[in-house]
Amino acid sequence: MKESCLFTCIGDIGQELDRASISWQPIEGGDGILCLSGRDYPLLVYFPGEWEGPEAVAGLVAQMAGAGIGMAVWKGCGPGQCRGAEEWLQAARRFFSAAARAAEKAGLPEKLVPMGLSGGAAAALDCGLAFQDKVLCLVLESAFVDTWDYLEAAGELNGRPEGAADPFANREKMRRFKPAVLFLQSQMDKEVPPSALEWLVCESRSKASQFQIVPSGGRRDIRESAGPLYTDMIRRFLDLRLGRRPRRHRSWRERG
Repeated sequence: MKESCLFTCIGDIGQELDRASISWQPIEGGDGILCLSGRDYPLLVYFPGEWEGPEAVAGLVAQMAGAGIGMAVWKGCGPGQCRGAEEWLQAARRFFSAAARAAEKAGLPEKLVPMGLSGGAAAALDCGLAFQDKVLCLVLESAFVDTWDYLEAAGELNGRPEGAADPFANREKMRRFKPAVLFLQSQMDKEVPPSALEWLVCESRSKASQFQIVPSGGRRDIRESAGPLYTDMIRRFLDLRLGRRPRRHRSWRERG
């Protein structure tokens, strides 16, 4: 089970959200939390990356709350709880279903936005495909094309397992996913360079998909390097999917 190093398990995020004075509630029937922030945007259903901890995820929730975007965050399912990729993905799907029920109960827009980082991006894509009728669009940060190629580049694998199928099959799933996708990839991602991710991007079926290459030190620091622009990229993408005109920026002459 070489892919288990990608399984997300961030633990208790509630304490970090309390420290940041962000209101939250547990999601009934799902292993995660719900943070509401207005009703103008669909709920982001977030699947954290394998290296993320509660503090980093709480920071993301705070960023999105500042833009009026609510989030449901999956706590994950660690290697000791899941016996393989399919079992891990099933747990992610159960959480997505619970988040959808919570969003409906809260009176949020009907369609949701799965979002994930690295290994979490594989879970977001899987849920997006499984619940395509409930999905507005998809946000993938530091995604990867082939699981074995990524693990080998990351130093987690010494050689591709002979005859082993790709446990996440991201490329095959992307071929069947119809809504638009926002791809966020670091300019300096050494494990999955933007040129390599293009193999996944080109499989997207929507002409409205966007591929944003972000100046940063690597695949783990896109948010920190982008700063407020990170939130703006996501908010503008959602605005377009909702049929809203992009906000007009004042020229330097108007500001002066």
